[in-house]
Amino acid sequence: MLLIILGILDLLSAAILGLLFFGIPMKALIIGGAIYLGAKGLIFFGDFASILDLIIALFLVASLIITLPKLLFVVLAIVLIQKAIFSFAS
Repeated sequence: MLLIILGILDLLSAAILGLLFFGIPMKALIIGGAIYLGAKGLIFFGDFASILDLIIALFLVASLIITLPKLLFVVLAIVLIQKAIFSFAS
């Protein structure tokens, strides 16, 4: 059950990256997504997926300060969607 909840939250974080791709910066959602991914990355620290969570959280915070390339948002969203699918499958 916990994996399904984390998968849904990963999909919501991917949706936040999709909003950023289309130029819709919602600061509260970005901060919430960054806190979620950062906390999940620190709690489950030690595997590659958690390091990816921390990196994506850093990029979300950086998107509040600077303009990042749109391709980066697509790649990071694909990574989160893949993680969500794997969490639904297990």
